[in-house]
Amino acid sequence: MEQSAATAKRQVIQVVSGFRPDVDGMGDYARHLAEEMWRQSGAESEIVVLRRPRNGGEAGSRVGWRVIYADSATGEGLSGLLRERMRAMPEARVLLHYGPYAYTSDGLPLRFAREICELGAGERLAVFFHEMWAHGWPWRRAFWTRGNQMRAVRALLASARMGFSSSGMYLSWLEGMNDAATPLRQVRIFSNMGELERPLPLSERERQLVVFGQRETRVGFYRQYGGRLARLCRILGLDRIVDVGSGVSAGIPARIGDLPVERAGFLSEGDASALMATSVAGVVRYWPDKWEKSGVLASYQAHGMVPLIARRGMEGFRAFEAMPFALVGDVLRRREAMSASEMQTLADRGHEFYRREVALARAAERVIAGLADGK
Repeated sequence: MEQSAATAKRQVIQVVSGFRPDVDGMGDYARHLAEEMWRQSGAESEIVVLRRPRNGGEAGSRVGWRVIYADSATGEGLSGLLRERMRAMPEARVLLHYGPYAYTSDGLPLRFAREICELGAGERLAVFFHEMWAHGWPWRRAFWTRGNQMRAVRALLASARMGFSSSGMYLSWLEGMNDAATPLRQVRIFSNMGELERPLPLSERERQLVVFGQRETRVGFYRQYGGRLARLCRILGLDRIVDVGSGVSAGIPARIGDLPVERAGFLSEGDASALMATSVAGVVRYWPDKWEKSGVLASYQAHGMVPLIARRGMEGFRAFEAMPFALVGDVLRRREAMSASEMQTLADRGHEFYRREVALARAAERVIAGLADGK
């Protein structure tokens, strides 16, 4: 039986590198996006996954989506499965969640990109550029793989009917190589840890700083700021730190000065949301010029916390009016404590920005429109 045009518009094949229970930003993003696209428009998603989770994965169908794994965790295995699913769903749009290291182990994604481009013939392919290409000095591998990664982006952009990215910087890079005039849209990274419509005021929360993220990111944060974290917490009127994320390391301290550091470890989405909903502030070590693509920052904003970025590099970043976050370095330069009203204003600004520009519902609206339009 042939699909009707209406049915065809309600099918999407999303391609990702990994899926839960493994921690994978692309997989988590695709799952939440699938659920919201189903809620808004009845669009069903098949989520095609490269790597099967180590400890067992999703099986069967959920409301609005189902997950399928490649037989082998290789570019060839994934493209073969995608070809099969495209034949089975001849009118479905394909949304590739892309990063230069997502589908290859060597950081050379051009071959995989070309395979995907061939499958995308007929204006079915849209690409979400979560990452673009690596940077590095000549003695680092990233320096030698960058050319291959840039050519992969060019190939995907030329073949896609639509391109998405969360970062304004990335969109400007894409525009500079957009010879095919592929339409581009910004879709910021939403919170994978839930959203609050009406967050608690800061005065009703626990006086604690949440440090959330991957182990290496958290260890780098403690190493970079060390004892200055005690001063940061004094300025913000906080009395403890909660470290959240999988992995243990001697680089995660038990105390910083007089402040205890509670190691919460890995938390489910629900438990992480409950912690953020009752904590005053959260910090992530990240690149400020790429702030729009941080899911951790988005989670802090979504829960009405004071959102802080500990800089991981300032190249190209310029402070702007009404920033929906604060830089740790700026806070540390203060001579006096931040007042309760200042902190609440910053938290409200971040939450309002999230609600207006970032939220899952907004992201799904933009993706649905982009998949329907295209070139």
